[in-house]
Amino acid sequence: MPRSTTFIHAIVHSQDLLPGVYTDALVFTAGHGAYDSPETVSVSLTVQPHCGLALSTGSISFIAVSGQSNPSNQGLGLWATSSCTGVINWHAISSASWLTVTPTSGQLKGATRTVTAVGVNVGGLKPGSYTGTVSVLTGESTQTVIVQLTVQAPPPPTAPIIGASPLNINFSTTQGLPNPGGQVVTITNNGGSPLDWHTSVNSLASIWLGVSPTGGVIAPNQTGQVTVLVNTSGLTPNTYVGQVVLNGTDTNGATASGSPQTITVNLVVLPPCTLAQPSSSSLTFNAVQGGLNPTSQSVMITASGNCAWPLNWHASITNPPPWLSLTPSTGSFASSGQSANITVATNIAGLTPNTYSAQVSITATDSSGTAAQGSPQMFSVTLTVLQPCSLLVSASGLSFTVQQGQSAQPQNLTLSETGTCNRPVSWTVAGDAGSSAWLGLSPTSGSDSGGGGTVSVSVNPASLQAGTYAGYITVSAIDSNGATVQGSGQTITVTLTVTGSISGAVMACADSSCSTPTPLAGASVLLMSGSTQIASTIADGSGNYSFFNVPAGTYTLSASGTDNSGNHYSGTATITVSGNQTGVTINAIRGSA
Repeated sequence: MPRSTTFIHAIVHSQDLLPGVYTDALVFTAGHGAYDSPETVSVSLTVQPHCGLALSTGSISFIAVSGQSNPSNQGLGLWATSSCTGVINWHAISSASWLTVTPTSGQLKGATRTVTAVGVNVGGLKPGSYTGTVSVLTGESTQTVIVQLTVQAPPPPTAPIIGASPLNINFSTTQGLPNPGGQVVTITNNGGSPLDWHTSVNSLASIWLGVSPTGGVIAPNQTGQVTVLVNTSGLTPNTYVGQVVLNGTDTNGATASGSPQTITVNLVVLPPCTLAQPSSSSLTFNAVQGGLNPTSQSVMITASGNCAWPLNWHASITNPPPWLSLTPSTGSFASSGQSANITVATNIAGLTPNTYSAQVSITATDSSGTAAQGSPQMFSVTLTVLQPCSLLVSASGLSFTVQQGQSAQPQNLTLSETGTCNRPVSWTVAGDAGSSAWLGLSPTSGSDSGGGGTVSVSVNPASLQAGTYAGYITVSAIDSNGATVQGSGQTITVTLTVTGSISGAVMACADSSCSTPTPLAGASVLLMSGSTQIASTIADGSGNYSFFNVPAGTYTLSASGTDNSGNHYSGTATITVSGNQTGVTINAIRGSA
């Protein structure tokens, strides 16, 4: 209905969607004649993962030699998923007496990692394989890590024994940055003869994981070192797990006790600090000059990656025009995955029909002053101000001239509209009360769906004396919403001139008494207004003459002529015209100059 509001509820179905940001648009179109159509509304849906606990690995293995020292502890990384808010308390429980966790409890906040040490105590254990678990409990979830321990029998006193520390190495970097520095693993030989060692890397990690050197010899009761290296070029943001296996043998090639020692390498490649593209690359507004401002629209921006939080953003308009505003224009992101909405509003006050455009730039820098990748991001704003619906009338005035007692040909007024109109446009015409006796209109109302309209304007002078009469016609129009069309109430003036006629005869008179008048055939008759000649005519064979369409006023009739005998006659008569004047005789006196 005109000037009313309807609400539409937007519903999203997120049950089957993976975590991420989803964007789309609702497009609203209206029927024929509606301006500002179509309208586009951007819709963004952010699906966050369930709040839960994440662990760096699901299994840990140890190899120990009976009678030797315990193998070095291995680190277990814990963190909460990004959708968790606040502080999460955790508690770790081991399933075996030989299995230890230090510390056994703590707190997680945001994406900050906590490392707890998992160790084994082989004292009192016989050679063999042992399996236990470490369960990490939170209020939201429970995660379990399987721990495998192999206890080898003690070797002869002269045999080498291999050990290594640490057995866990963690690397963390941001995509696009240089490779992180290598980390050193110490290899020990606790036996009584030289240890020959060499390394191998599991094939799945060979493209990014390496060691230097790849082998060597360690004397009894001595140590050696190997540097673990990672190459992150070409890696996308993710968590990568690889293993470096240290194999030891004696000088005869027999496997050394404690071999193999497995070093688990965790590589976290974090996404770069990134300002994502806005949810819309362009916004379009339409409005009619003099009408309401368009409905504001929103653009969503999102930041993610490894930033030095908070990430501060600022939106600015290139060469800012007075018709465009942003709310807010600044803000900050506290953590990865957060989004913000910028409301874009336009104001058409004072704007003429035209298309206006502007560019909005969004920049973002982290707390260290480093610009985020993708900064600046841009989106465009286009505002089209449409010509208002305006009433057009084919003439500003009509003029009729008609002789008293006769009729005039009607004249037409053509009505149309220009600009942006909600059709059909309804129009009415009306004459003023003072001219109602002689001014006619047909029809007096109608509607225009784009083809225009015609009004026939007629006059009826039957009851009017000669003279000039003035009236006016008022034309009004409203659109299909009931709004007044610009230019409505136009006034068209109507002027009606009613004229009279003069007819009579020219008579030849011998003297001024004109006792025996005779028609003066072929006399020349002039119609004068003062010294100005209005018209002229020649009397017929009976001396008759006529003047038509003579405006109201006082005139002088002047006649002159010659009879068949060659005598010259002339004379005048004064007449006041207020209608049709008949029988007006002009006496022409013989010999008069």
